Amino acid sequence: MSVPQVLLILGHGGNIGAATAKLFAAQNFKVAIASRSLKAGTSEEGYLTIPADFSQPASVKDAFAATREAFGTPTVVLYNCSSGNPVPDPFSIAVEDFASHLAVNVTSPFAAAQEALSGLETLTSGGRDLTFLYTGNALNRMIIPSLLAGGAGKSATAHWIQIGAQLYKDKGAKFYYVDERTADGGVAGSNLDGPAHAEEFLRLVEGMVQEEPLDTFVKGKGYVKFY
Repeated sequence: MSVPQVLLILGHGGNIGAATAKLFAAQNFKVAIASRSLKAGTSEEGYLTIPADFSQPASVKDAFAATREAFGTPTVVLYNCSSGNPVPDPFSIAVEDFASHLAVNVTSPFAAAQEALSGLETLTSGGRDLTFLYTGNALNRMIIPSLLAGGAGKSATAHWIQIGAQLYKDKGAKFYYVDERTADGGVAGSNLDGPAHAEEFLRLVEGMVQEEPLDTFVKGKGYVKFY
């Protein structure tokens, strides 16, 4: 019996999360969405809704458990949550706040990758593979002092995403750090395009092999190598 296609979005918002849920639902994926603003239930669109706070990594296990109970093992996991506002003096950040930023940017997505991989055998035995997607940005490449907390988190996660891609490329799992850029390689910044992300995510999911895990993409073009 074929395993159903299931998308779990950890960190659902009105831009990237909403566009991705809509596009994948149109491709007959069962969709589960999790964020702090949601209540447990079902949305008007038919998505499973899960309350979760990713400053608390234990929320990840609960989100996976709810998704498995409702739909089965996720075939696509999108971690779409970030933390770390600009500060004039980055070394003035309270240690407790720094740890909270790292929980959102590194520890919770790492926990999500572990949970996703725990279902890999179920997926591959049912004829499916796994794609793990992380909404990144240029901070793994670019040093911006005021964004120390965000940059530390993005850099760390970009590192283990590449390890995942290397270790699992022949075992049925793909890993991507997805980073939207302008046509000249500049940062998208506050102009992140939700539908463009959704299209890029779907392209990566539909790909048969692991591509470059640090996926710098341009709207309408897909992956573009800038480094």
